[in-house]
Amino acid sequence: MAHSSFVARRRALQLAAGLGVYAALARQSGAATRDLTPEEFAGRTWSEDLSQAEATLRYQAYYTHQLRRPYAPARLASLPDLALVKAFDDLFRIVFHTADQDVARHLLQVHALLRQRGLGTPAQLQGCYDACYYARLFAPAAQLALRFPGQLETSPPIHVAADAGIAVPTLIRLASGRRELYATRYPIPQRPAVIMIGDAGCHFSRAATDALARDAALMRRFDGALQLLAPHALRLRFDAYAQWNADHPALPMAIAYHWRGWSMLDVRSTPVFYFFNGGKVRHVAAGWRDDTARAGVVAGLDAIGL
Repeated sequence: MAHSSFVARRRALQLAAGLGVYAALARQSGAATRDLTPEEFAGRTWSEDLSQAEATLRYQAYYTHQLRRPYAPARLASLPDLALVKAFDDLFRIVFHTADQDVARHLLQVHALLRQRGLGTPAQLQGCYDACYYARLFAPAAQLALRFPGQLETSPPIHVAADAGIAVPTLIRLASGRRELYATRYPIPQRPAVIMIGDAGCHFSRAATDALARDAALMRRFDGALQLLAPHALRLRFDAYAQWNADHPALPMAIAYHWRGWSMLDVRSTPVFYFFNGGKVRHVAAGWRDDTARAGVVAGLDAIGL
């Protein structure tokens, strides 16, 4: 893949992180891809299709076998300036696809050396903050904000309940009228329930919720069992979700704390309706190009007995 094409796709991925729509990646995580350069690896994986969990395994395997040792802290000082900049870009890509805490810490080490050499950029600084917050490394993110006041676009702290976290289904809820976030566990109910993956910046998510809000009969069928859930994204756009909840008081949106806790869903595309019964997904209805998508939602409600 040409470099210019790869850069354009990476920018598209970064935009997609904000919109909750990731590109298709690779299905197989075989050893053959580990021998590719990071650019070749990204190009190879782009054209294949796999789940979010499979994608993460692929990227983590590539990091383990191809990046961790060459970019080990003991070797960083010997890297030329351009190679050190490339190390930052390579590791940031891995964090983007995995939200892996160990890789985010590794990224911080590379950034520290870049700053020592006078090579650090504002974009890299923001990237470090975003990577830490995205991986739920709140202490390093807060330290960066304190060390570089006024230089970062920061997100509100997340107050995490004792039983919530990365490995269990966890919702981030916005406090009404305050710039505060609260992460609470969301036990997948045994009774019929619906989770709609949506995004405040997604036209189709807005079209879906507007259509639902106008459809009194359909809202009665949901019977309070509908939960709107925004994807775990690189940048948490608090103001967008606060405005969404102000505009849609009957259909407020929470945010996925970490995609790992929602392994039964694919929280990358929006809007998608997941219909649960007995704690398991029984039906999926994807997309909302127009109101004909209502039929898929009705079929899902029928499938779970609502």
